[in-house]
Amino acid sequence: MKSLSIIIPANNEERFIESTIKDVLLTVKNVKLIVVCNNCSDKTFDVVEKLRKRNKDILNINIKERIGKGGAILEGFKYAGNSKYVGYLDADNAFYSRDILRLIKELNEYDCIIASKWFNSKLSYVNENFFRKVYGRIWNFIINFLFNFDVKDSQAGMKFFRRDILDKINTDNFICKGFDFDVELLHKIKKNGFCIKEIGVKIKKLDKKSSFSYKNTLKMIVNIFRYRYLSIKKV
Repeated sequence: MKSLSIIIPANNEERFIESTIKDVLLTVKNVKLIVVCNNCSDKTFDVVEKLRKRNKDILNINIKERIGKGGAILEGFKYAGNSKYVGYLDADNAFYSRDILRLIKELNEYDCIIASKWFNSKLSYVNENFFRKVYGRIWNFIINFLFNFDVKDSQAGMKFFRRDILDKINTDNFICKGFDFDVELLHKIKKNGFCIKEIGVKIKKLDKKSSFSYKNTLKMIVNIFRYRYLSIKKV
């Protein structure tokens, strides 16, 4: 049994997925990687499949219909087994794999650890374009207000938690299955009395467009309000 299962949701990440997987496997021991290829029109699945054939610690799942980042992570949870710790990581190699070890170490004292590119960071230190940084700050303000959070970065795609959290929250009734997934997950974790800690990390400067699209913002807001005001009593 692996002590850590990491889900990697991947949508058209053939340029970066191999380096992401190799970096993790070189740095983290006793880990199971669950790659969920979602609605890929490129060779992401094929790239992962070649790696999987050489390493039994890689699981490659191909879902052809679009289920979103959150939907892919929820699917990955089903394959986490009895690992002591579970988490997820963006597929685009934006994070330094050594930070995974930093976050996992904190699970000795906390239930959930979330990476934050904004924790103790100034606007100029974050490797993103200006408009994305401003958008992120506005979104984070709204989220903290709606859910009484006190986090600097709800959206960073690197989060880890104890396996028993999945047994406490209902992973079958998520409303937010896109990029808004992180918010619903964090709220359900907090609602069930688990302790969340945020740790600052630095992200890499990547030569790529983000898979996030501003046109998804309206849908994210609708989902967040649906969850906050219509379903929150069911959590």
